[in-house]
Amino acid sequence: MSYPTTEVEGPRHERRATVRRVGIALLVLFLVVVMTGALGPRTAQVSAAGPVTELDVTHPAVVRSGLASEMTATWRQEEGVGATRLSVDPALLAALGIERIEPAPRGETSDGTRLLLDFEPTGAQSYTVTFSGRVPTRATPQKLQWELTLLDPAAPLTVEATTWVLP
Repeated sequence: MSYPTTEVEGPRHERRATVRRVGIALLVLFLVVVMTGALGPRTAQVSAAGPVTELDVTHPAVVRSGLASEMTATWRQEEGVGATRLSVDPALLAALGIERIEPAPRGETSDGTRLLLDFEPTGAQSYTVTFSGRVPTRATPQKLQWELTLLDPAAPLTVEATTWVLP
C-alpha cells in the first residue's frame, strides 16, 4: 500500500521562504527607521551673509500635524541693529500654525503677497525673532518651499528653505 506524500522541498517552498524572509527584513528595517526618529520632526538651518549683515534662520525641516513648531531668525550687524523689516510668506505662517512672534513687531504691513514685519532698533549687534505655534491638526501633507528676507537698507538678505508637512 502506498501513501500520498507531500512535497516539502522544491521551488514553491523555496519561493515562499524567500518572500517570508524579505518581508521580515523589510518590517525590521521599517521598525529601526521609526525607532531612530528618521520620520519624525526635525530642524534645519539656513544662512545668508551680506557686506555688513548676517542672517541665520533655524526652521522646521519636517513637521507633523498637531505638534508645536518654532522658527528663529537671528541677524547680526557690525555697527548694531537698526530699524529692521522682515518679509515672510503668510502661507508659511499658516501652514506652521504660527500664533506668536517674539518680540512683537512694532508694525505689520503687506505688499500684496508678503507679510512685512517691522522691528524696533535695539543698537545691539544681534537681534533674534522667534515664531512659534502649533501645526494645524488637519494639516495637508505638503512640501513648502519658502523664503524669508531681511530687508536691510544696505543689502537685503534672503534665505530659501523647504519644510515638509506630514500628517
